[in-house]
Amino acid sequence: MKLKTTAVCLLTLLLSACGGGSSSEEQQKAPNNKATIAGEFSFELAAGSSLEHALTVSDKDNDTVTVSIINKPDWLSYELSENTLTLSASPTLFDIAEHQVDLSISDGKESNQFNLSIDVHYDAVNFPGEAITLADEELIGTWTTADSSSLFHFSADQTGFAKIDSDNFLFNWNNPDDVELHTQEFECIENCMRSKFIPLEILAKKANSILAKKYTSETEFTWLTLIKGEKKALSFDTYSDQRQEQTLRLSQLGNEEGVKYTFFANVAIKAEGYTQLAGFHENAILTDGVYQFIEPEEKGNSIFRKDYTKTFQNTDGSYQQISFSVQLKQAELIASLDDFAVFEVTYHFIPQTSQDTANWPELEKELVDRKTYKVFRGVAEASVPEFSVGDVLFGLSPLYSSLQLADGSSFSIINAPITVDSETSGHYSVKNALTGEQFTYEVTLNNLGGTLEFTIGTETRNVRYVKLYDNRIATIDDFYSSKKQSSYSYANLAQADTTYNATQEDYMKTFYVNDLNLLNNNKHAVIEPHDNGTAIVYSGGIFGPNGRWQFEEDNSMSFVTPCSQDETISSCIDNSEEVDVINYKLFKKEKAGYWFLRSHSNQDKYSDGKIAQSVTQSIQFLKLCDSVCIYRSN
Repeated sequence: MKLKTTAVCLLTLLLSACGGGSSSEEQQKAPNNKATIAGEFSFELAAGSSLEHALTVSDKDNDTVTVSIINKPDWLSYELSENTLTLSASPTLFDIAEHQVDLSISDGKESNQFNLSIDVHYDAVNFPGEAITLADEELIGTWTTADSSSLFHFSADQTGFAKIDSDNFLFNWNNPDDVELHTQEFECIENCMRSKFIPLEILAKKANSILAKKYTSETEFTWLTLIKGEKKALSFDTYSDQRQEQTLRLSQLGNEEGVKYTFFANVAIKAEGYTQLAGFHENAILTDGVYQFIEPEEKGNSIFRKDYTKTFQNTDGSYQQISFSVQLKQAELIASLDDFAVFEVTYHFIPQTSQDTANWPELEKELVDRKTYKVFRGVAEASVPEFSVGDVLFGLSPLYSSLQLADGSSFSIINAPITVDSETSGHYSVKNALTGEQFTYEVTLNNLGGTLEFTIGTETRNVRYVKLYDNRIATIDDFYSSKKQSSYSYANLAQADTTYNATQEDYMKTFYVNDLNLLNNNKHAVIEPHDNGTAIVYSGGIFGPNGRWQFEEDNSMSFVTPCSQDETISSCIDNSEEVDVINYKLFKKEKAGYWFLRSHSNQDKYSDGKIAQSVTQSIQFLKLCDSVCIYRSN
């Protein structure tokens, strides 16, 4: 018996050694069941309140289970007791949002993940929060949202500027209770868009952050969580003016100390009773964070023959009128956000003739340093687009100013449309509105990869493509500049959807030409068709209709000037010694104004009987008058 038992034991050991297994070993090889969580995986609560939310944890294998929250916010805690996971939420007003939280549960062998959604909302009745008032000193500086969609800059002189998504504006601010912003357009000279009032109600503050309501009406608002801190680094190498024009000036700027940069832009210049945009092209060296202009004109910049002029009294009682030019001194980057950059530009007026300030006591007050804001927008490189037959191209203009047409008239090209005929060719289509004759002018195209080469007549040019701040595609002519070494550099609008079918009603508005030369020569750069068929066209000093209009079959509108309401359009064209026919074809509407294809036919009759005609084609942005417009300029 004893021997038999021993034999059985030996047999058992042998079987085990040959691969046989015990029941405990079989249990170890059984598949593992992951731990799991059951319950509602979404809940909501008001900011400022507290809530506990329970979930059930289980494991079929009765393994020891642990729980963790991968992206746990500070206001959320949790506790696992037996098979109950209790989540405790106490969000603040800063936490208003829909939060996605990942729960990870482990049985020591494998992990399982579950997504939890927590909606923290605002309850104005039960948990409104008390508004707080920041001291002016706390408010002054730059504030941005965490997602970099918005920026506010408050200056000590109670001016400032903001960028909110795609919109940006200047403002004056005061801080009696809520922060009150009274907005205005950047660099606006005449007939600016209507000012807005924007209140910011600050409800919470922690460290360098504030939570505010930005009201869009008396009852509607959006939440802004703003973080204070400098934003003074440029993200692009090339910047443009922020203007709606077919041609923009380009500046080469950067963050490297001691490097020479190019500042090529229009700057708003102001004095008592005087406001103008002046074009400047300066070289600057970045020194201690400030762009110092190193080669300013000795006597400053004359602003399109419309300088600032003022009469002064001499100590001997006599009077003298003194004209001033403008000189830029320096530009300092105040704040930037992605492609948006604002500079504080310092300038001063310089008498155009030498003057002794001792003899003219009031003169010295005009020579002080003045400051203005300048907005730049980043310009990104873009590839040469692929063209198809029938496409319309812009941004290709010859160097010479005009071409001769078969009827003896001249054709001036200022970013005129080119129709693509093949991969390597296209043409201008030119109509002389005075004679009705139409011509084509051939263009050769060659896509070189990085640049587009085009030939007009005997001239060959190259352009590079870029993307502007509002996603417009533009060309840069390599004839004028190479990167970082430009004397002058321009971006010309290169793409436009010309398929918009305008109606006559689209044109029956008051438009202002966004043109510096007109603004600075006392011209009322205005186009305004009237219901009776008359129109104001580039009216200058004329305070009444000086032209007529007609709506064309191609959904464009033509203006003829001079032409009184007693004449027909055809008689005005035939009998006037000098006549202009300006055709506008609307292709895009924007909030501030409309984009047009513009064709200008001009005729001059000389005393010797000779007649000179010319046609100019271009793109033009006309500013839309949205309120009461002023028919004047400085």
